Amino acid sequence: MKKFKSLLVVAMTALPIFASASDHRTLVVSTWDYDVDALKEFLFTPFEEKHNVTIELDLGRDSDRYTKLQNEIYITDIDVFLATQATAQKAINDGLFETMNKAELKNYGSLFEQAKNPNGENYGPSYTINRLRVAGNSEVIPSTWAEILADKDSKIAIPHMTSTFGPMVLYGTGDVSGDASANVEAIESWVSSGKVSAYVSTFSTRKAVINGEFDYALLADFGYTPDLNWGDLDKVMLNSNTVNIVKGSKNADLAMEFIDFLLSVEVQNESLDRGIDSPVNKNVQFEEGQEDAKTNLASFPDAVSTDIDLVNKNRAAWVAKWNELFTR
Repeated sequence: MKKFKSLLVVAMTALPIFASASDHRTLVVSTWDYDVDALKEFLFTPFEEKHNVTIELDLGRDSDRYTKLQNEIYITDIDVFLATQATAQKAINDGLFETMNKAELKNYGSLFEQAKNPNGENYGPSYTINRLRVAGNSEVIPSTWAEILADKDSKIAIPHMTSTFGPMVLYGTGDVSGDASANVEAIESWVSSGKVSAYVSTFSTRKAVINGEFDYALLADFGYTPDLNWGDLDKVMLNSNTVNIVKGSKNADLAMEFIDFLLSVEVQNESLDRGIDSPVNKNVQFEEGQEDAKTNLASFPDAVSTDIDLVNKNRAAWVAKWNELFTR
């Protein structure tokens, strides 16, 4: 009898150990392959420790990761997908993301309005937003889109249509609708009579401006360097990076916890302080000088975002036009 009782005690003592092991889960996060070490310090590792979970990363450009997800949606183990607003919309149209009740996110109410529904009410929020700026060597740089579009003498670099900020140049010419033919014509007229080049890489173009190859360029804020004079235009254009849950994820509850943590003041503030991402949480406080390289949405209540459905529908035609304009 004593032997039986001893075995029973051992078995009961062992139960929590096995239960704990079975509770340990793996969350797969698909994201960009930059700043990973820093993100591990204040995002991934703290989340792992708090939730008894292992985070595995799927790294690369969002366009490449999207194609991979599209091809492997029925066998993928990816739970959380970080992407630009445009790539996220393509994934949504392809049925690759779960719908989301964002009211369940504790930090959702603390987000700026521009960050709440980048791809509609039923899909993930933005976790960071950037803006397009003008940067040049001269102390005097344009402050309006009209000035830029009337400039036929300066050597100017603008984003290629294949880049994230490419479509925003069309919005600089005025309201965009349909196939944006009027906007495209305005750009074509400007390019054909001016000294305009299109670029793909923000950082190589920034270097070219510093070296005097261009008088100024339209660059994303994350390309900021004090070596150039930076300014904002009268129509500020925004781009957001989004976070969503992959269709069929077996860890949707854990994915929601991760998204909420990503949007928290602690994570957003640390990301700002380390110069990684602009915050979307209204409770993050900017320090002097941080608004040069990062976007404080409180300073740009009238900033404009592109119509992602319209952009995705017309982008192939716009890319063809850009290739025609800039390979003459």
